Amino acid sequence: MELALYAPGLGYYSAGASKFGAAGDFVTAPEISPLFGRTVARQLADIMALSAPHILELGAGSGKLALDILTELERLEQLPATYAILEVSADLRERQQALLRERLPHLVSRVQWLDALPSAISGAVIGNEVLDALPVHLVRWSEARVYERGVANKGSNFIWKRDWRKRRPCLNWCSRSTCRMTTSVKFHSLHAASSAACASASAAARCCSSITALARASIIIPSAAQAR
Repeated sequence: MELALYAPGLGYYSAGASKFGAAGDFVTAPEISPLFGRTVARQLADIMALSAPHILELGAGSGKLALDILTELERLEQLPATYAILEVSADLRERQQALLRERLPHLVSRVQWLDALPSAISGAVIGNEVLDALPVHLVRWSEARVYERGVANKGSNFIWKRDWRKRRPCLNWCSRSTCRMTTSVKFHSLHAASSAACASASAAARCCSSITALARASIIIPSAAQAR
């Protein structure tokens, strides 16, 4: 999945073709109107007032959301000291840099691009429709255990195959009694899920060093992270 998405020059997000807007394959809220980014900016201003003046955006796409947020925060006189963008696609990073240099040249010095998550952050972390663009481990809960699912070929067809490789430590972790199955949650809606879903993603990240998708229609949350 990682190769299909991000292989240099070949992956979906790395091949150079336009992905966003009318000329691309899909449209997200920032591409339609600046009102979305302006609304998010007001919430970010409140969060930074309670923490620190730093923003981290995960997967900034075309850079339009960052543009709208920074424009609105400048109007509100509440600009962040830094606006970091974690972007693994070299092609999208170049597009983001070009857009911000063209539209907000006086604020580009506040923007920095990262290759990996920082060890710590105080401020606001945002991501718009990003979880569904991450390479994930697809797993299935069966027989009171969590099994990783992979794709294999059978003749001229692709098929699902369970336990296609040795189970990873993170899957053993998820199988222990400290986890429980929550109410079914469609994966495509995880980007708008509740704080409980965010907590589960964080726990999985600490275990696997990457966001782990758990069963197509379900997520697993550590028992300590109760949904409110």
